[in-house]
Amino acid sequence: MQTRWIVCALGILAVLSQISVADPIDTAPAKSVPEKQPVVAADEDQLRSSIPGVPADSDDFFKQEKKYIVKCESGEKQEFFGAWRNCLDLKYQFATVENPKDRRLLYKALEEVDEYVHISGTDLGKEGLPVWFTNGRVVDMNRIGCDPDDNPPRGGNDNNEWRDCLSVKRDDELNNFVCKWESCQKSRCYVCQDYLT
Repeated sequence: MQTRWIVCALGILAVLSQISVADPIDTAPAKSVPEKQPVVAADEDQLRSSIPGVPADSDDFFKQEKKYIVKCESGEKQEFFGAWRNCLDLKYQFATVENPKDRRLLYKALEEVDEYVHISGTDLGKEGLPVWFTNGRVVDMNRIGCDPDDNPPRGGNDNNEWRDCLSVKRDDELNNFVCKWESCQKSRCYVCQDYLT
């Protein structure tokens, strides 16, 4: 139990270390605000490079197409946090599935894989509220193509096993995915993502 919390805390600290915190709100009387200066190219490049794989402009972020990189060669299987760390080391992100286009791309990427793979869904932050570890957005099981009531995340089962991390498997009969919430310490193949520019 203690190991689980330590692993969770380390993962959260690693994510928080990559987030910049805005200055505290100034309660002093309002001052005149200088006219907004245009961003110069060097500043844009600096902003775009501050978070690997994520463009500075959020509108660009949602318009960009993803590519999925499946890591399933011999010796590449990892537990959830190892998979996340390896994706970052490769300058990728841990995979999310946030719309029908993502689902189609991931389905195609898993064409040759006949086993469950880790993607970045987890409810380690709040039991029963799964989010994408990569970006903190809520996981919509319907967008992945999974039944939200099938094998939901939970704190333990008859074997006292924690099921806090999401794995998916391509199911050709259903032409969709089968989702499985399981222990984050289970070693599996995993999927990273990158954005095409």
